[in-house]
Amino acid sequence: MKLYTDLKQIRLVGKANEIQAALRELSVQPITLQAYLQQTNKQ
Repeated sequence: MKLYTDLKQIRLVGKANEIQAALRELSVQPITLQAYLQQTNKQ
């Protein structure tokens, strides 16, 4: 049972790292989050 929860935690941490990396890539680009959201809402 412990191994299963550990695997779930590892997967969650991996997802969090992916999200952080994506946010870092977005922040490198000059587009602001607000402008990005407005763009996606228009489509």
